[in-house]
Amino acid sequence: MLLWIKFFGTLIIVNLVLCLPSVLATQNETNSPAAVPTNLEECFAALKKELTAEQISAMKAKTESDMIEYHFSLGMWMRNQWGLWGNGPLAKYFEKMGLHHPDDMSGVILTTFWRHLNQKPLNVSAEVAHYQAHWFKEAKNGCESREDGSACAQLGQLYQLGEGVPIDKSLTLKYFSKACQFESPEGCLAYAEALATDSKDGNGKRIKQLKQKGVELMAQECETYTNWYCFPAAQEYEKGENVGKDFSRALRYYTLACEDKHEKACEAVKRLRR
Repeated sequence: MLLWIKFFGTLIIVNLVLCLPSVLATQNETNSPAAVPTNLEECFAALKKELTAEQISAMKAKTESDMIEYHFSLGMWMRNQWGLWGNGPLAKYFEKMGLHHPDDMSGVILTTFWRHLNQKPLNVSAEVAHYQAHWFKEAKNGCESREDGSACAQLGQLYQLGEGVPIDKSLTLKYFSKACQFESPEGCLAYAEALATDSKDGNGKRIKQLKQKGVELMAQECETYTNWYCFPAAQEYEKGENVGKDFSRALRYYTLACEDKHEKACEAVKRLRR
């Protein structure tokens, strides 16, 4: 998931002058939290329960393209309440489809819910392909035009997983290599893993060098401005599998991650200070 977390882009520019509909549901006057859905059918059932009849009727009367109006209201509510940011069961359901960004996931829910209300074919695969094509275009442009290492890593992952493009081992290695060249931590680590999977003789030393470079780049990112690199960097220095064990650096990076409210990092800080 690391690659997708790093390479976020703006999906759609919305006219913020729009008066967004008030669709943040009242949970039907109950104090007990609603069960989190695990698939699209359960999403539809949950929305019908959460929304009022008037809200559903208004939504049904809109056009499919109007569903973007709900991105920052109902869409945000779903992303937060249904664990789309936190790798919950619904997020994992969408990841198996080839969607990784919570905005994409909520977008598919909103579009298909409108189709469901209007008794139209859901065409989920076409929606997934739409978002995958977007990410491919963004990654290719970022890698080849801006020499963005994270975009190259993203592009390599798309070819590795066959998401929006056919699986291509040579292009996977090419773009992971470029990502590492442009100093992307995840690119170096992904390149090392891809080479290991390729299992050609003589790659052992190169794989070790790539993993070490990836960890060192994570540490640099942590030291500068990207706090979410701190926890994996700390784990690497504590375990010592890809770099030499260094408990003082591990503690430092766990502490920085803890300051960013990473619960597991805070637990690790307490453990290492005993």
